[in-house]
Amino acid sequence: MAMRKKLKAPCTTTDIPKHIKIELWRIMKDNSTYNHWGKAIARAKTLDQYANDFSATKDNYQRLKKELELMPLYEVDTLPDDLQQWIKDVRPELMDRRSESQQRINMEPLILQSMSSHFDHMSDIASAMLAGNLDKVVEGIGGAYTISDKDETYRDIPQDELGLALESNLENIFQQCGPWDFWYCFYEHFLAEFSELFAPNESDITILTDKRPYELIEALRVLARRKTFKGTCPVCKDW
Repeated sequence: MAMRKKLKAPCTTTDIPKHIKIELWRIMKDNSTYNHWGKAIARAKTLDQYANDFSATKDNYQRLKKELELMPLYEVDTLPDDLQQWIKDVRPELMDRRSESQQRINMEPLILQSMSSHFDHMSDIASAMLAGNLDKVVEGIGGAYTISDKDETYRDIPQDELGLALESNLENIFQQCGPWDFWYCFYEHFLAEFSELFAPNESDITILTDKRPYELIEALRVLARRKTFKGTCPVCKDW
């Protein structure tokens, strides 16, 4: 059976054990060229016990140096303090990444709160599109539709009346929250999930209100109740 290779961290470029690399990096910290590094290793008696585990070749020097250049912040944090400080001094972008990461962590509660508020608003728009008991429309046999009125009595409702009711609700939404919230926010989310309701080269919601109002109502029912939305819009694209 074939032996499985030991997985390495993406930045690892040598097979030298980590505890030895730490000593070699400490020497590199004070000896920045290969010649000085090699001579310092030759003088370092503490490395004699590891003589069979590494060789102070120029190739290993370059590989160790490259590993430091590629090492991610979470790996740097596992090194002794003196090496951490040295690496961060020669790679200031690491601290920039840590600052960005901390900012994201600090922002997460605010982002979650904003996203919840945004989705509530989108859900409210979906619900407003179903005003007038449209969320209680059911499809009967042969393409007929039935709607429950406020007194819980049912009556037949033709398809064109469903479409007119949806268009009336849409006009009310424009008056209440403005067309921008609908077209640039809600409708972007709607298309991200329900584009299959349209034929090729179609995307205008009035096509659905005219030709497929019940399919539109079914989609709106899902969004109004689920209160989460797929895709992005100008408000949430950077969250």
